[in-house]
Amino acid sequence: MFLRGVLPGFILRRNSNSLVLLLIAGIIAASLFVSGCGGGGGGGSVSTLDPDQLEVASTIDGFAAAVRAENITDAQNFLDTNLKYERVGDITEIGADKFIARLKTFFDLAKVDDFQITNIGIVIVTDTIATGRADLSLSYTDNNGVAGPAVVENIELAFERASGGIWGLLEFGVYGGKGSSFPPEL
Repeated sequence: MFLRGVLPGFILRRNSNSLVLLLIAGIIAASLFVSGCGGGGGGGSVSTLDPDQLEVASTIDGFAAAVRAENITDAQNFLDTNLKYERVGDITEIGADKFIARLKTFFDLAKVDDFQITNIGIVIVTDTIATGRADLSLSYTDNNGVAGPAVVENIELAFERASGGIWGLLEFGVYGGKGSSFPPEL
């Protein structure tokens, strides 16, 4: 019998109840190991963001999805009209219309292969202002089928909640004051 080689002989010989108890304890220990014991720090799937942070994260996710779909109208819906955009070359542009024009030009001249905004950290500053940092990555192919250089940036973001309760992207740039190369100029 397999268990004779694994378990000490005195458990098998003396008391079959001990074997049952040992097996039950093993099953409980294994189930706690697999499912967790309800303690903190397990990194489970439960969000640690508060409701406002979730709304801001939803804005970021919606914007990223719109860029992946190359949908200029949907992308614009996630921007505050007073967007402050810091571009490469220490150029600051104010107004979502300028950013959208750059994004439209990019969509016209290239195909988005992938666009992600990940590792999002959000701080709710007031009821109507939030800030955050995230990692932006873009891969694309130009209309000639040539892959463009990957854009990978650690970005800073600021958001403002409109009177209707919807968060809009208010400021966008690379962390540390450098300008962003997204969207690329082709």
